[in-house]
Amino acid sequence: MSNQQDQLPPLEIPKRMLPGAADALRHWHEHRPKMYTQLYQQGKLFDAAIAADEATFEDLNSIHNDLIKQGWDSSTAFVEARQIVRERYIHLPTEEDVPELATTESGIYIYQPEETG
Repeated sequence: MSNQQDQLPPLEIPKRMLPGAADALRHWHEHRPKMYTQLYQQGKLFDAAIAADEATFEDLNSIHNDLIKQGWDSSTAFVEARQIVRERYIHLPTEEDVPELATTESGIYIYQPEETG
């Protein structure tokens, strides 16, 4: 692979992109440059960011409800659930910390830390 292919493309956020997807692009550009570059080269970068943002909403209610069942109050459960889904899809760990991510059945990159305890 040539050096030009390895070069990180500039951060580009379309004007009408939803805030969560834009946040994903910014985070991936800074913390997962190889993934960002690969998705960019495949022409899938914006679709991946949008899918990651949509996945956070899909999981949010489920996690929120699970936390309430565990005894959390609703507002605290919502804040915690939001943090969990953002770390799962948007604020992915650095490539140095977690070089390879899992993907969902629909191809969305996902971080699922191993549970301890």
